[in-house]
Amino acid sequence: MTRRFELRFASSADFERELESNLRRGRTFLPGEHGPADRSPCVVAVIHPESGAVVELSGEIVFAQSEGAYVGVGVDLVDSDLVVRLAALEVGPSRAVDELSLEPVDPSLEDQDPTFDHAEPEGHADPEAENLDPDLDTLDADEGRDISLRPSQRPSNAPDSRRGITVHERVRKLNPAARDKLARTGTLAERVALERAFGASIWEPLLENNQLTGAEVAKIAKNGMAPATVLAHIVGHAGWLAKPEVRRALLSNSRLPSAQAERVLRALSQSELRLVPAQAAYPASVRALARRLLQR
Repeated sequence: MTRRFELRFASSADFERELESNLRRGRTFLPGEHGPADRSPCVVAVIHPESGAVVELSGEIVFAQSEGAYVGVGVDLVDSDLVVRLAALEVGPSRAVDELSLEPVDPSLEDQDPTFDHAEPEGHADPEAENLDPDLDTLDADEGRDISLRPSQRPSNAPDSRRGITVHERVRKLNPAARDKLARTGTLAERVALERAFGASIWEPLLENNQLTGAEVAKIAKNGMAPATVLAHIVGHAGWLAKPEVRRALLSNSRLPSAQAERVLRALSQSELRLVPAQAAYPASVRALARRLLQR
């Protein structure tokens, strides 16, 4: 049975602090809650203190403390649309994640044609679009802009009003070259659609996208089917290794080679390292390695 937790805040200031410090980084701590630290699935309902808007995020329990000053559970947020959902929460209930609006229409353009459907203005075409499948609008009009900063961005499963199809439908029709190009440059919605459509075959080009979030990297890092080359790429990236959610995901992957596991463990603070041997979510080999490092 999937546990459901509620995360409430006394004030907007508390909400903003948690948002910046933890939620956007794919993690949170739920004081007073209980559960096994075995990566069992859960749902965290984040409730805005003023608007009352609620966003439910998929998570996994990775830490638990049943006694002492900090009783509660730590959760890795593994929701594939984490950034979009949190952005929707910030702007209030009228813009909840499942009802994100399309881009506002320029009234001057709307007057020109009553059937105006948010088509991309002339002169803004992607100069490299000719290298993609010519029969598809491979990139949205907002290509190049970070979806995490655009709560009004169309969600990945919303219809593309220009052609009446979704982002998921469009990416499934891409040829291999266009698919890899989009993986390296695409927005969050496009990356999510690509990963859902092509799975492991798209991970390597996705990891070359400099917009990739910690939550996305962590999702790949913890996958038991991730090849050694992909895990090595993640471990070797200093920026990703600095993210707690990525480190936890790597350590939970039983296929992570011992040399790479040691490198991840050495990236932990001493307080974090001391917690590893007691975490059932990690393989026995990782817990044993952590104990050896602590004894040195």
